[in-house]
Amino acid sequence: MLSIARALTLDPKILILDEPFEGLSPAIIPLISEGISSIRKMGRAVLMAESNAFHIPEYADRVYVIERGEIVFTGSVTEATQNSYLSMKGN
Repeated sequence: MLSIARALTLDPKILILDEPFEGLSPAIIPLISEGISSIRKMGRAVLMAESNAFHIPEYADRVYVIERGEIVFTGSVTEATQNSYLSMKGN
């Protein structure tokens, strides 16, 4: 959260986060996710790269899945969770 707070001091229009949950205790992930949600509510756009599909927050507007450099899926969080191809990739 400290690095996110430091970035926000520059008053960016978009906040780019690369794997913000990587290496965190599962117990702290909901708190960080809540903080990111609050940043969105302040009117900031958030672009998040995340390799673990289980960490995609419910408040995400769009999901893009990139495989070998190509976009293989685009849609909502609901569409992503219901996509049989993507659910097979998670196993």
